[in-house]
Amino acid sequence: MKLRGEVRKGQLVIEPAGLAIACRHFGEGKRVSIEVEPEKNLRTLSQNAYYHAVVVPVIAHILTERLRKEDPDCADVSHDEAHDALKRHILGKVIAGGIEVVRSTTRLSTIGFSDFVERARQIAAEEGYYIPEPGSKDEVA
Repeated sequence: MKLRGEVRKGQLVIEPAGLAIACRHFGEGKRVSIEVEPEKNLRTLSQNAYYHAVVVPVIAHILTERLRKEDPDCADVSHDEAHDALKRHILGKVIAGGIEVVRSTTRLSTIGFSDFVERARQIAAEEGYYIPEPGSKDEVA
């Protein structure tokens, strides 16, 4: 169970309701351990919006063009398929108990997600497509 808190005047302050739920969950007399580490800043809503509105559609188009060279009648690559392809290509996969697991972008930090998006932009550039930087006047959302 993960609890969040804040250090104030040298003291760890944890939301009382969350702490109460955790205590009830483990039960009376149970020993528990607490690990304290800095909270990671996850990707922002604006980063996510830019990625899904600007980057993924271009990648879906590129992948559709690639597939159509082999099969002119193939269906367009969907948004979800393009997103999954980027995750697999950039973040990689792991095998857990014989099952392939593709890493998620939801756990990336703001810097990690920026790196992920930049790599996707590079893939597009290698195919001759320009994806504007986030927040640029060229960005179309």
